[in-house]
Amino acid sequence: DYSSAAFFLCMGALSRTGITVSGLRADSAQGDRAVLDILRAMGAVVEETPSGVTVRRGALRGTVIDAGPVPDLIPAICALAAAAEGETHVVNAARLRLKESDRLATTAEMLSALGADIEELPEGLVVRGRALRGGAVSAQHDHRIAMAAAVAAGAAAAAASLSLMAEVSFIFSGSMPFAAKITTAAQAAAAMTFLKGFGIAKRRLSLMFRCFMALRRISAIIFSCRPSGRGSVSCPMISDRFEKTAYMVLH
Repeated sequence: DYSSAAFFLCMGALSRTGITVSGLRADSAQGDRAVLDILRAMGAVVEETPSGVTVRRGALRGTVIDAGPVPDLIPAICALAAAAEGETHVVNAARLRLKESDRLATTAEMLSALGADIEELPEGLVVRGRALRGGAVSAQHDHRIAMAAAVAAGAAAAAASLSLMAEVSFIFSGSMPFAAKITTAAQAAAAMTFLKGFGIAKRRLSLMFRCFMALRRISAIIFSCRPSGRGSVSCPMISDRFEKTAYMVLH
C-alpha cells in the first residue's frame, strides 16, 4: 500500500542510512505510487529492487506538486518539504479541505508549530524550507496529520510531542501512542519509535465488546426459560445457543 508506505519513505528521505519498505509492487496501479517520483524530484535517493524500495537523504530541494491525483500524500510530503532547500508549491489541493480534517489548515498548523515556514492558500500550500525546532503539536484527530508529524519530527532539532491522536490502526497493523514524545538524535529512524502502544487500548476495547456480547446472549437464554410443570424449567434457547455462547465466553 503506497499510501501507508509514503510516511516511511519520506522518513527515509531524512536519513543518511535510509529506510527500506518491502511489500510494494513495482507494477502497482495505485496513484500514490507517484510518491517515488515526487521524492526523486525533491532530491531524495530512491532505489527500487525486488526486495523493496529504499529511500535515503540526498540534496533535498523544493518542487511543485499537483495534489489532484495524490491528495493523501500531501501532509507527509509537506513535512519533508519543510526540511528541504527552497520553496515547495502544492497546487490543485482544494479537496484536502474535505478529508478527516481540513488538511490544508491542519498541515499548516502542525508544521508551523514545529517551526516551519508554511503559507496556507485557498487551494494549496507554499512551504519554504528551513530548520525545524520541535515543539508541541495537535493531530486534530486525523491519522495522516499524526503520521506527517512523525515525519517532521525526524527533521526537528528538539523533541516533538503530539496530542489529539487519531486511531491509525486501520492503515497499520501496528499503532501509535495517545501521547508521544519523539527525540530526533537518530534522525528519521527515531521517529519510527512513535508507532507503539495504541494497540493495547484497541485490544482492551475489543475484549470489552466480546464480553458484552457474551453476557447479552446469556441473558437471552435466561429470560427464555419458563416453568414447564412439576417443578422443572424449560429453556428452549439453550439447545441451539449454548455452544455459540460458550465459544464467545472462552474466546
